[in-house]
Amino acid sequence: MKKTFLKNFIFLLILISLLILPYFVFAKADTPTPPAPLEKLQSIGSGANGPFAAATESSAAEIAGIVVGGALSVLGIIFVILIVIAGFQLMNAGGNQEQISKASIRIRTAFIGLLIVLGSYGIWTFIESRLIG
Repeated sequence: MKKTFLKNFIFLLILISLLILPYFVFAKADTPTPPAPLEKLQSIGSGANGPFAAATESSAAEIAGIVVGGALSVLGIIFVILIVIAGFQLMNAGGNQEQISKASIRIRTAFIGLLIVLGSYGIWTFIESRLIG
């Protein structure tokens, strides 16, 4: 009894020390912070670096980023709502195999749709960071 308590205590102490350790790291990064995407676009579009006008918040790339990000967010919310509704239908099926199979198919397809939206959002974030940032 005492031996297992001591083992558990040492394990807990090691676990807590490993979880707290990152808070005591005060390293200073020597790398300068990269410019914001809008600042980068303004420097590219200025007369000094090119013949184009300076970029603003209403530039085409910025608007496309806002529209695509918003659309993917709305789609993600819709698929989460569909999963919740299908789960509710599954819980209220009452043992009816037909309703259980329909609800499980809905959950599966909504989950696949959510994965596709999350993948699309990840791809869009990567493309946007390379295109704008």
